[in-house]
Amino acid sequence: MTLVAECDELVQQYRRCAARFAPQELLGAYALAKQVSDQHGTIADSALAQQCLALQPKVEGLWPEPCE
Repeated sequence: MTLVAECDELVQQYRRCAARFAPQELLGAYALAKQVSDQHGTIADSALAQQCLALQPKVEGLWPEPCE
């Protein structure tokens, strides 16, 4: 995946939620993973992890309920 644990977790959560609530949005998980992977070589892992943690509430807000 992205090789940054926090970002991998975010992508996995997006994938689980999309599969449950909006299968047509599954490509969004792949796009998110690609975007993070593309940045992996240019941004420090710690900064990338912080970005992914900051995106967590936004991703959670996309879905009508938690999808653990």
